[in-house]
Amino acid sequence: MPDAAFLRTAARPCLLIAVALLLGGARLHAQDAASAPTDEATSDDVHPRLDEIFRPPRLLGVRPDDATLSADGRWATWRWTSEDAEKPQRDLWIGRTDGSEARVLFAHDVSADVRWERTGAELLVERDGWLFRLAPERDAPLEPLLETGGSAQIELLDDGRRALVVAGESHQVWVLDLLTGRRITPAATLRDRAGRVTLLEHAGLVALFAHPPADGEAPPGVSGVGSQPSASEPSASDAPGPRALWLVDLDGVRPPRRTEVLDDEGQALVSPSGRWVVRRSSHAEQQRQLVMADYLGDVVRTVGVRSSLAGDDASPVSLQFVESESGREVTLDLGGSQRFYLLRLDWSPVDDLLLVERLSNDFHVRELLLADPASGEVRQLLGERDEAWIGGPARWARFADDGRSVLFTSERTGFEHLWTAPVDGAPARQLTHGDWELHALRTVPHGARVLGVGTAPDDPATHRLVAIDVDGGRVTTLSDRPGCASDPIVSEDGSTAVFTWEELGVPGDLFAVRFAEPRPTTPADEASSSGANGVRRTLSGAPVAAPPAESRAEADVATSLLADAVPMRLTLSVPDALEALALPPPEIVTFPSDDVRVHAYLYRPEPFEPGRVYPAVIFVHGAGSLQNVLRSMSAYDVNMLFHHRLARKGYVVLDVDYRHSTGYGRDFRAAIHGFMGGKDLDDLVAGVDYLDSLGFVDRTRVGLYGGSYGGFLTLMALFTKPEVFACGAALRSVTDWRTYNHWYTNARLGDPEKDAAAYAKSSPIDHAEGLTRPLLLLHGLLDDNVFAQDTIRLVEKLIQLGKDFDLMLYPSQHHGFDDPESWIDEYRRIERLFDEQLAR
Repeated sequence: MPDAAFLRTAARPCLLIAVALLLGGARLHAQDAASAPTDEATSDDVHPRLDEIFRPPRLLGVRPDDATLSADGRWATWRWTSEDAEKPQRDLWIGRTDGSEARVLFAHDVSADVRWERTGAELLVERDGWLFRLAPERDAPLEPLLETGGSAQIELLDDGRRALVVAGESHQVWVLDLLTGRRITPAATLRDRAGRVTLLEHAGLVALFAHPPADGEAPPGVSGVGSQPSASEPSASDAPGPRALWLVDLDGVRPPRRTEVLDDEGQALVSPSGRWVVRRSSHAEQQRQLVMADYLGDVVRTVGVRSSLAGDDASPVSLQFVESESGREVTLDLGGSQRFYLLRLDWSPVDDLLLVERLSNDFHVRELLLADPASGEVRQLLGERDEAWIGGPARWARFADDGRSVLFTSERTGFEHLWTAPVDGAPARQLTHGDWELHALRTVPHGARVLGVGTAPDDPATHRLVAIDVDGGRVTTLSDRPGCASDPIVSEDGSTAVFTWEELGVPGDLFAVRFAEPRPTTPADEASSSGANGVRRTLSGAPVAAPPAESRAEADVATSLLADAVPMRLTLSVPDALEALALPPPEIVTFPSDDVRVHAYLYRPEPFEPGRVYPAVIFVHGAGSLQNVLRSMSAYDVNMLFHHRLARKGYVVLDVDYRHSTGYGRDFRAAIHGFMGGKDLDDLVAGVDYLDSLGFVDRTRVGLYGGSYGGFLTLMALFTKPEVFACGAALRSVTDWRTYNHWYTNARLGDPEKDAAAYAKSSPIDHAEGLTRPLLLLHGLLDDNVFAQDTIRLVEKLIQLGKDFDLMLYPSQHHGFDDPESWIDEYRRIERLFDEQLAR
């Protein structure tokens, strides 16, 4: 779909400054022709300046990411730097989850990958061709475990003391005892040993796809305990022919066993027992070979892009079970058409039962199927239909840890909620209820609990972190302040979560919450993971004294679910320059549109002068299916800063979550089915009515702008509601839904031939004759999502209609701009449009 996050792309250096390409019929402002745009950094006294927003060091700074948690939940790592350069070099940080300590573990110039062990709080560090163990305490030495000869892939076994290591240029496979350092090489002579290794721990096996030994090589064998092959042994990753599936004993007692399963496309998944493989075949005979032009070289070259247009069908899909030992194949008969979208394949964690999630070719039907390879039986666990299209902000499904049920989300009650369906065929049961919806879920290890992020029942702009009891459906809120949680991760013992937390107008930081009873640990584990006394910070930032280290473990063990757990701040990454601006957060307002309430951000002019009548700008977010009005920085964080800038220049700004946005239930999301530019545009018009009702907005001076889907709606507004909107800027816009991709467009508008009227109503190019207001078109020529072809075709149509408009094309930019100079140029032109047309 049109990219929701194109304005979150980190700025990267680029020496190419986009130049204006003037096509016949496009007019150029006199000031454009007279001189190049002036340097904002020297001539602009309105803060935030455009260069502060888009050019490093930016006001938003660098957000911490790539967080990990120790097995006992008491330590976390993350990547972050305070230096917002053109290419930020992130250090690896480590800190206690009680908030009492944080420091750089490895500087950005140290090439080191880390992984927590399965128990306690110790790190496995891959660095300089060696694998080390490291305790998180200060001054702890690196303990060498294994010379890998290169970067290592590590899979930790459930027993907590062994690791499967695929390492080095030799792609050697080792099983390493983390306590003693002893190792075995169960697949010593197989080539391509790094190719798709799957740990089947409960069967005592490793499954890997590899080429057999070459002529003259020794047959597959087993190296003894403590042995270590040469790290310089060459690999044969480029060996011809399909790879065979090999089953390798973890204990190395028997030689690797070659099965009858061949795979050369990476489409085979092995069952937990190793007995069965499911193989997916996709027949993409209808894929198109679409290209776009790159004009920046000595000659024009073509670049391959996506391979579908609206109206294209899903490619036929077939699934086969292959019995690994015998090679016997069983083709799955899933019923119905072979043209469908395969969303998920998931083996049960405890037996050879496969979960298949698929979506029908017309996007109306979703099915969860259980397939038994032994019998070939396929049974429907869930079937649901939506007369609009199957959507929802989560659309999540997976086996529960015990394998006795499947957890899934569904909008069948009007909001995305969590359900459970027993695999024995008993009726599905709804776990969460109410007029709120889930946006993300993650299972908690070793327990019947799911961690989720969902809207608050009384405030959809708040995204709560919640713990959901799978047995009883109890929902415990772990973040009870107004704000937004996202990206949660859970510790191995299921006791602690780390997540990103944002409050309205404040960039996100990492927080940790200890919310559940940890699994039993040994005295040695407790001794190694106890924290130090210190000061921690709550979710609101207020200091709270940390409990003594010796009492903390007892308190945690005594509580099965800490309903009153207080999240602790781990990072503080908001730049001082942003805080110094003291930007007031926007108001979150609602207004009526038809029979719904629409949520929006409202930015008042700064300073606000009672009695004055102001011009206004409406921002139209991208993606369509996106929730943008949140108690956070929103998905368009740089636009929030731009809106503050407009407010300080004397504009009222309204940022609307129009119908099609998520966060408000199924009916709100699906209201645009069959007519994009209908109910969603009605909500923008209702926004103008709301601005008019405030008493300080001149409704004759309301402009709008947006990118991607927001650009599309801007065009629909100017072409079909010229009496409402005074001007608009359309960025990277879809202008004709017939030429967008099939998986986004077919779901919302149907087939271009059968539903031609829906496409005609919804495509701006069919309404271009309605343009009477000033329009600025902007597009990157390397956009491989919404092609620049969309804007260029509209330009030709406008020329033929004799319409007046402005155009700017950016030769080096994709859908998401990544060159600060191009970004600044784009927003300078948008601002100039509003200054000339509205600020009079």
